[in-house]
Amino acid sequence: MIDPLDRMKVLLSLLGDPQKEFKSVQVSGTSGKGSTAYLLANILEKAGYKTGLATSPHLQSINERMQIDMRKISNEDLIGLVESLIPAIEKIKKLPEGEPSYFELLTAMAFMYFAQKQVDIAVVEVGLEGKYDATNVLDPLVIILTNISRDHVELLGNNEEEIANEAFSIIRKNELGDTPIIITGVDQEKLKDLILIKANSIQADLKILGRDFTSSQPERTKSGTRFSYLEGEKRLADLEVRLRGGYQMVNASLAIASAQALGKQGFNITDSALRNGLSTAFFPGRFEVIISSKQIVILDGAHNEAKMKAFLQALHDYYPTEEKVFIVGFKRNKDIETMLRELLNKPDYEFIFTEFSKTGDYARSSSLSLSELKTNVESIGSRAEVFYQPNVQGAFTEAKNSTKKIIVVTGSLYLVGEMRELIFPTE
Repeated sequence: MIDPLDRMKVLLSLLGDPQKEFKSVQVSGTSGKGSTAYLLANILEKAGYKTGLATSPHLQSINERMQIDMRKISNEDLIGLVESLIPAIEKIKKLPEGEPSYFELLTAMAFMYFAQKQVDIAVVEVGLEGKYDATNVLDPLVIILTNISRDHVELLGNNEEEIANEAFSIIRKNELGDTPIIITGVDQEKLKDLILIKANSIQADLKILGRDFTSSQPERTKSGTRFSYLEGEKRLADLEVRLRGGYQMVNASLAIASAQALGKQGFNITDSALRNGLSTAFFPGRFEVIISSKQIVILDGAHNEAKMKAFLQALHDYYPTEEKVFIVGFKRNKDIETMLRELLNKPDYEFIFTEFSKTGDYARSSSLSLSELKTNVESIGSRAEVFYQPNVQGAFTEAKNSTKKIIVVTGSLYLVGEMRELIFPTE
């Protein structure tokens, strides 16, 4: 059997090994890795470094997946990368490793882009976690491990420990035998122990939130979250991250700790850059609030139990009394039952379940059908009003015709992306 990571290595070798041309930070975990990657990249850019950012999935266009200095790749540059890829694809198709996957190709393109544009550093979000993730060809200076919850259960494992074993396989020495600094926000004690074992096995410097660096109780502000950060003698008071939800304090703290770690490796990141990077953050689809004359639309791609709990709590904190109608859709490979139990236990909400047409990076990652949604909802039972619409456009129209002040779209980043396309069409 061909090791998928070998296929990625062969593909990159055919492209001149662009991943070796820039320094990197790798971000893994099932909750918060996108926001953490974005925040760190924004801090680095504000510190004056030419910074690459690779994320997945995209909401509206592939261009979002590869950015430099927080600007999406242009269509012209994207087309140029595709043209450069074609000869390598033709060659590797004839080799034992076989044709690369969609995600492997996009990851290779991001690495090519960062190398061509000579970035100082790239912040790279892993795809599906696990030892075979295409991003594991990097030799990162810092590895960030965000929290772990049940996600991608059919590929990564049926419980948090199994999933963590896959996610933590990212902890490794690089090809030169150097060890990255490990920064983690994992809060489950068993998983902390697992990280300690893996980090000690390669003699890596490990920093754990709550042990080596801490943050204060988050304070809700109109546009985000205010908190203080402490690491050794360093204290940063009254930081504000322009992302809603108390959980964003954890993501911001991981970004700050990672910036501090990079400071030990030659990067000069001032307190001003840290503050500016957090306060100017905007990450679409993560508690994104869109205000119109009639209703408020809130987009959040919560797609596992931990994210859904945190989002619903933040939603209540910001809008405790306003009436809400939810548009909800899920991908098949998610822990649907636990998320539905969180949602359907709210008798004062109204729900419109729907299907989205967007597909993911893997053929398995498709929308749960309306009939499957009905079966799941009926098996759990609902204290709230429940409706069904076969597509996102129909669900949005029904929600706009309701008397509820707030329309909430959640359950999947793919659903959020499709809804965002209705509201803000791309050219």
